Amino acid sequence: MSARPDDAYAVLVRRALVPTALVGLVATAAGFGIEGSRAGLGALVGTALVCLFFFTTLLLMRLTAAMPPKLTLGVALLAYWVKASVLGMILLASPLLTWFDPVWFGAVVIAGTVCWMVLHVRGLWTARIPLVEPDPPLRRRAS
Repeated sequence: MSARPDDAYAVLVRRALVPTALVGLVATAAGFGIEGSRAGLGALVGTALVCLFFFTTLLLMRLTAAMPPKLTLGVALLAYWVKASVLGMILLASPLLTWFDPVWFGAVVIAGTVCWMVLHVRGLWTARIPLVEPDPPLRRRAS
């Protein structure tokens, strides 16, 4: 059974976002358990950042799916630029943020990104989402 195009976003949330969030939560629990609250908070902030970064992409793609492709591309590129800028500002400010461990933060961001990418590709690969909707067959006129 193949997924409908409007289900593609739900498929990707189920197959990529949820497991990525779970990996991040496991890392958060490990951070709290191994090194204490600073490590746990660093892992939690990293998890939230990765999930928010990728979920907003899915949400924007869902909201702009019916728009012309050039507009969708523009929205996607603008959103990516904004998200990358925010990530850069957070990374620049991280030495000033003493309430979380930047090592745990960075490790969880890297692990979450790799997890997302692998699961996202696997989810798209196995979802059987048609790229083109076939036209309905023409009905023959009764003569």
